[in-house]
Formats: sequence, C-alpha cells, structure tokens
Amino acid sequence: MPTYTLSSGVSFETTVLPKGTVLFRGMDPSDGYHKDIYRPFGDLFGKRSFEGNYCVSPHQNVFFYPAPYVSDVVNRYAIHTVFLTNYDIELVLAISPGKLSRDDPYRNPLSPFIRCVHASPLQDDTDACGHHLVHSDSCLSDLLINEYPNVLGYITLASQDSSRYKTGYTKSAPQELVKQTLPFVANEYVRKLSGIPEVVIYPYHVRTDQDTRFVHRHALEDAPINYSLKHRPELNYFPLLYITEQKTLSFYDLYDKSNLEHLATVERANLEFDSELPKKIQTILESALSPSGIDVNGVKYNFTIDLRTGFYVAKHSQLYFKNSKNQTQQNSLVRMYRQGLNDEYIPENKFVVPFSYPAKLKKDIHGFLARTFARNMKESDIVNNLSNLQYSFSRHFQFPKTRQQAYEMNYKLESAFPRPDLKFTKKRRGVTRKKKN
Repeated sequence: MPTYTLSSGVSFETTVLPKGTVLFRGMDPSDGYHKDIYRPFGDLFGKRSFEGNYCVSPHQNVFFYPAPYVSDVVNRYAIHTVFLTNYDIELVLAISPGKLSRDDPYRNPLSPFIRCVHASPLQDDTDACGHHLVHSDSCLSDLLINEYPNVLGYITLASQDSSRYKTGYTKSAPQELVKQTLPFVANEYVRKLSGIPEVVIYPYHVRTDQDTRFVHRHALEDAPINYSLKHRPELNYFPLLYITEQKTLSFYDLYDKSNLEHLATVERANLEFDSELPKKIQTILESALSPSGIDVNGVKYNFTIDLRTGFYVAKHSQLYFKNSKNQTQQNSLVRMYRQGLNDEYIPENKFVVPFSYPAKLKKDIHGFLARTFARNMKESDIVNNLSNLQYSFSRHFQFPKTRQQAYEMNYKLESAFPRPDLKFTKKRRGVTRKKKN
C-alpha cells in the first residue's frame, strides 16, 4: 500500500483501481433546476458554469459505487449508469486499513482532506465553476493536489449512506440483490463504520497547470458524441450503459437525439428496491459475468472479480461491424468508439477470477471471501475451506497484513485449475484423486 507524506508532515495511504474497474452511478434527468438533454455529458466534462460552458474545478468530485443497485440507497434514481475506468487510478484510502476518514477535516486542520465549501474561492457555497457545494462533502486539499497530482480521488464511507444501507436496504431489498452487494462491504475504524464505499474521482486523468478546465458549450453540444469519443483518452472513466425502466442505452446510442430526450425526461414509475429497474440491472450483470458476456455495439464485454480490490473488472474484445450505406455518420462514430478501445485491458490471471468461469462460480468465490473476512478466520482455516471447495488458491496481499479488516487479505487463483491431482466425477458431486502410475 503506497504511503505519501505532505510537506505539512501529514502522511496518507493510497490504493489503485485497476484499468477496467466497473463502477455504478445513479443519475437524475434534472440538474436540480431544469431538464437537460446534455445532462449525461456533465459527468464527463463538468456541469455548466455561469457562462453556460462546461466546467471542472480542481476539487471536482464525481461519486460512484463499486456495487450495483446501491445508488438507490441515496436516492431512487431514474437512470443507473455503468462506467469503466480508462486507466489505473490512484486514490486516497479513507477506509481500513487506511488511517484517514471522510470526516478528517472536522478533527485535523492538517488533513489531506478539506471541506469542499472551504475550497470555494469566494468562501461561499459555490466552487470556481459556480457549482453548488454540499457542506458534508470532503475534497482533496490544495496541498495534496499540488504535491501529488497523480492522486485523483479517494475511496471512503459516508456515515448516512452506511446507516441507510444496513437499516434500510439490507432489510427491504430482495435478498438475492442484497447478497450480490455484500462482498463490497468495507470497514472504517476511525468512525467504526461498515458499508458500501464511495469511489470519488476527478474526471480528467492528468491535471494541468490551469486551476479550472472549460469546454465551450458549442464545442460539445454541436456534436456531443464526436467530441466525447475524441476526448475520451483525457478522462479517467467512460460510460458503458445507461439503464432506465424502459431502455438500455450504450453511449453510442445517444447519437439518436430521441434517446437523449428520453434520458432528459424519464421518470421512475416504481420506487421500490424490488422494482423492475434493479432486476434489469441484475439480468445485465448476470450476462456480463457469464462467459458469453454482453454485446455493446459489436464489442463483447466480460466482467469478473479483481481480487486486489474485490470490485468487478471488465475486459473487451471486438466481435463484428456491419456497414450501413444510410448510416455513414453512425458508422464513423462506431469506428471512433472502437479506436478508443484499441489498448485492451487484459489483466493477469493471478489478479482476477478467470473470465471463463460461470457467473455463479464467480459470485460464490466473491461471497466466500467476504464471509471469510467477516468471520476473521485464521489463515489455516481459510486454506482448508478453499480446499474443500476444490479450488486451488494462493494468497496475494495489496494491503498490509493487519488481520482486522475486509480489504487486508485477498486471494488469487493459481494458474492451474482444476488442480492436476483432482478430477470431477460426472455421476455424483465430489472429486476423486487421480491414481499415480
């Protein structure tokens, strides 16, 4: 676990989200004031400034969750969005085993975090772009941004969200959905919290000398898909799917203005945790976790579990492309979309559950590791239990060996599977030892 020390003398730990990490975000059609067909592009290039241009301040926060469905804990969003990270992203670790907390600014004036309202140049409720700031939100300090520009966000727990998750979501949502979120639960010992962590990321991958970054509204709005695909390499993340009760849209589908209008006006008919929207997300996720994957504009995406973070991670492969004489512009956009995927994410097998495993097996492994952490089992018991499951594992540590938190110890699958000394019987469950010659 990397550790940095600021010139103030304060140290902080970081962790790395690998390229291809799958993140989930809820989105409302309104920006809080009016319906806006260009709302999806605000997650990429910032909300509009006073002058009407798209603006990102140095302290810009974009909030995600690593687990599906749990955006509903904050608000019953009409749109659930799936994002993939474009790069390895280094984040301040404000969950265990990190020693920081989201509430550090209230206790430590030298914290690498500050209250976002204190980052306001006018010392009011707005940032440099004129965007409204939430008093409870924390931002990276100016000192951290200046001294370690490679750190592009943080991972933390929000106390109110954690309480809602434990007392509301886990009690009211369908247990099959709850079960799928449990492996993402993290701890924070500073405030004695547990829950699904927030992943907070600055939109751009490289910070510039300019304090604030603008995109002229006409540059984006005159050709939003072209502009976004062209500037995709500048961003830390990019949308894969927009999911509503009525439609499932890829980013490319937003070329059709009627789909943009749908996202700008859609309302959620059923606000319950067991509505069709989370069930629709579950179906998509099941397909993505299966070996067949999901097809998005002729690109096949497969999800599995990264054992360094416990989060979903994706890889892709191109399938096909059909030219259409009547859709020259759309075809060129698909090519732009493909070109942005040329640098494919192919993770090392030792860091992930193999992509070829069935969805149920991936989830069983994910859940087993989560239960293991929750019971704080001894290493010998873990190895014995894994052996009983007929999987061959070996340990891989990203974080220090402290034994008291869920993220300290992860396991990687060995390259040989099944174990060479075991074979599966077809007539009954179980395994038998191979006879030695």
